[in-house]
This record gives sequence, structure tokens and C-alpha cells, in this order.
Amino acid sequence: MQATIFHYGSVSLIEEPSRSAHIEAMDYAKMCGSILSYAPNLTVPLWPSIEAAREGIMSIWNYADIIKVNVLNIFVICVWKYRVIKV
Repeated sequence: MQATIFHYGSVSLIEEPSRSAHIEAMDYAKMCGSILSYAPNLTVPLWPSIEAAREGIMSIWNYADIIKVNVLNIFVICVWKYRVIKV
């Protein structure tokens, strides 16, 4: 039986070798015709910095067919980069 949806988050992107394995799994799932579903699930303390989290999350953003984000994800991805809001 083939999976129709491959769902993943971003925590496995923080360090190698899980990052490479994550990307390979995404590539394989897409090659097999699965829908890629991405929920970044930002957990700031796990990342070296907020900027590293933003870069990691965005590094695979364009590969997903479906993206589930929350307000914190949007803040980090869109606002933090431009520092529109003081934190």
C-alpha cells in the first residue's frame, strides 16, 4: 500500500543526519506521488537561534503541497526577518 500523504514538521531539520534523511524522505514520497504536508511546529529552544529556525523552516517551504502554520510561525517567518515589531 502506498501512502497518499506524507506529513512532516521542521524539528528534524535542525541537525544532520536527520536533516538529510528528512529531505530524502520528502523527495522519495514526492517521487511516489504522495502529497507533501508540512507543519513547521516551531519550537524555538531547539534551534540555535530564531534566524536559524526561520532559515530551516523556509528551506523546504516550497516543496510542500499543503502547509499548516500558526501565528507564531507567521511571526517568525514574515515579521522577525524585517523586525517590524519589537520583541
